[in-house]
Amino acid sequence: MFKSIKIPLLFLAVIVLGFIFLSGAQIPDLEEELISEKTFNYVGEREGFEVFDEEGEIVLEYKIDDFNEWMIENWDIFEIIPQVGGRDIEPGSFRWFDKSASISPDFKKLAFSVHDYAVASYTSFVGIIEIETGELSLIKEHNNGSIGDLIWSPTSSHVAYTLSTGRAGGDYFSVDNVKTLQKEFTLSEEDILEKFEEDADFLMPEFRELNWSEQGERIEFVTNAPEERTVRWSIENSGEDLHKEEVKEISFSQIGNLMINIPGIEEGEWYLSYEKEGSPALKKRINFNKEEISCFAREDTCYKFLAKDDSLRGARVEILGKEKKDEVNLLEIKFLEY
Repeated sequence: MFKSIKIPLLFLAVIVLGFIFLSGAQIPDLEEELISEKTFNYVGEREGFEVFDEEGEIVLEYKIDDFNEWMIENWDIFEIIPQVGGRDIEPGSFRWFDKSASISPDFKKLAFSVHDYAVASYTSFVGIIEIETGELSLIKEHNNGSIGDLIWSPTSSHVAYTLSTGRAGGDYFSVDNVKTLQKEFTLSEEDILEKFEEDADFLMPEFRELNWSEQGERIEFVTNAPEERTVRWSIENSGEDLHKEEVKEISFSQIGNLMINIPGIEEGEWYLSYEKEGSPALKKRINFNKEEISCFAREDTCYKFLAKDDSLRGARVEILGKEKKDEVNLLEIKFLEY
């Protein structure tokens, strides 16, 4: 009869690791293997959200009422009471979450925003929830403007976003440190104008196209610039070293309608039909390099444009580019109505 032998787990682990070392096999990254991908959905009219694991099981439920209760209890984190449109904000008065929520790349946190509105003014806040525990933290500085998408750094340590105001979309650009719960920086029209020699005192920057570097040390973005140009910038996640990466000259800027596959124009090519004072029926062929243009619309709409899908015929667009006789070399296209 055989006797069972119990091998201590520690001894067994030493044997396994020794075999891996001697054989040259790569030791598995246990932390990476334990990462569980997560997704989320809003509930109702964004009065809450649910986070799901890979099996579709709910791992977190959070309601706007939970947030309001937390804000009432922790309102004293602000040394000065936040205001909107000249009035004090009531901490328990938020009715829904913004559409900005995003899960961190390590699937451990969810960032979201809320805002209050009065007299064409927005004041917004960024919250961070630990998905495993449901613990809420708040970035300790509020924002002037409504928040666009919250873009996580690859290291899950920062979130970046644009802020729209009653004046224009993308009026500001901001980065928050999730670990310290502090705002790293906010860029505005003045910060962009300082980088140009032109004597300009007004600019609608329209901060857009936020893109983190692989290690999250820098972030790139695009703005308008004086004299009908667009510029791609990069900046450190601390707000230091704002650097111009690329300047695009613009000689054509028009709003009109897309045309394709109709009599009188070359088949399979996009054209813009537009008007100028005294010239009601103008058109230009649109040339573009897929790798070099910026498209502002739903992702599926941009794909259709690049594929020259005539279902977009008649769409109302704004075109920015370089004019060349009867053609325009496209730099940016913004879909207005489609």
